[in-house]
Amino acid sequence: MLKEKLMEDLKGAMKAGDQFKVEVIRGTMAGIQSKAIENRGAGLNDVLTDPEIEDVLRKEVKKRKDSATMFQTGGRADLAEKELKEIEVLTVYLPKELDAAELEVKVKAIVEATASKDFPTVIKEVMAQLKGQADGKTISELVKKLLA
Repeated sequence: MLKEKLMEDLKGAMKAGDQFKVEVIRGTMAGIQSKAIENRGAGLNDVLTDPEIEDVLRKEVKKRKDSATMFQTGGRADLAEKELKEIEVLTVYLPKELDAAELEVKVKAIVEATASKDFPTVIKEVMAQLKGQADGKTISELVKKLLA
């Protein structure tokens, strides 16, 4: 399970004295715990499945990408670099995303198979089928391009 892998890597980073990795994984584990508490409050099972943990990890990566972009825009390359290093640590735990060519082939097939050609209907179908296989922003841009 993914949570156990994170815990093992946390212990390994602590033993190795890798404070940076320890901080990143601890922060992520806190996000996972928050999601478990949120589920418990909603009357759901508070033991998260691997797909739920992957969703938390994707959100953490997205936050860091957004922060890195803002730091680069603001002229803080040092902070942007830190965010990018954190992304490298977190992406190890996520399944590999599709490359651009594979993504385009799959999106084209879904767009062609969808009866309605309006953006909200198509994007809903594409996101449902490709969840976790590519960045939502990239998928959205590709769908817009194909529908134009």
